[in-house]
Amino acid sequence: MKILLAGVLLAYALLAHGALLGIDPGLTPMALWLLPVAMLMVAWNARKPVWLVPASLLALLVWALQRADAGALLLFLPPILAHGLIASMFASTLLPGSEPLIIRFIRIVHGPDNPPDTRLCAYARLVTTLWAGLFVLLCVVEVGLLLLVVPEGLLAVMGVDSSRFGLTSAHFAWFAHVGSWLLMALLMGVEWTVRKRRFPDMPYRNFAHFIRRLIEVGPQVARQWRHE
Repeated sequence: MKILLAGVLLAYALLAHGALLGIDPGLTPMALWLLPVAMLMVAWNARKPVWLVPASLLALLVWALQRADAGALLLFLPPILAHGLIASMFASTLLPGSEPLIIRFIRIVHGPDNPPDTRLCAYARLVTTLWAGLFVLLCVVEVGLLLLVVPEGLLAVMGVDSSRFGLTSAHFAWFAHVGSWLLMALLMGVEWTVRKRRFPDMPYRNFAHFIRRLIEVGPQVARQWRHE
């Protein structure tokens, strides 16, 4: 089921990108109907019937927007919601009484025999703040594009002329689906370089080893964060 769900999400990403680029109008409904399908698959896999309610509501929303010829608006929401959720995840761990998310990664990656010292904890808090800031920036830019693009943007739908900015859904697609990943990769690469210089005794052989460890411990950190 997980492999099938990953395939559905990949198909959605490709179809949504193509739809926003204007390759074929028929791609929009194909992409949109994959969203409730994916949510139903998640509900089935999690054995949580309550998820059937939002899946049904999402399907109803897709149908209503399609009837109103405004279905394309939904294509803008997944990246905005995803980046907003991740931003809140990082930011919530910076609140008083909470341990920054990057420190949690470090504790799990390093193991109980090599806990982070004061310098590394301070650095990890800064890195957590940077990641939160990056995802907030992504959200702000994407919301701005959602407002200004023509003809699908919110201002255009409300009858406000925003064509002077020269922005289209293709600009949103390239930023949300490609540019955001490049910015994340850039931050990760720069942070890795700085960390290796400031803390040369990190228990990673190389960058590939570091990424592999992050993937391994990611679910553990996610479970800790969910159960707080």
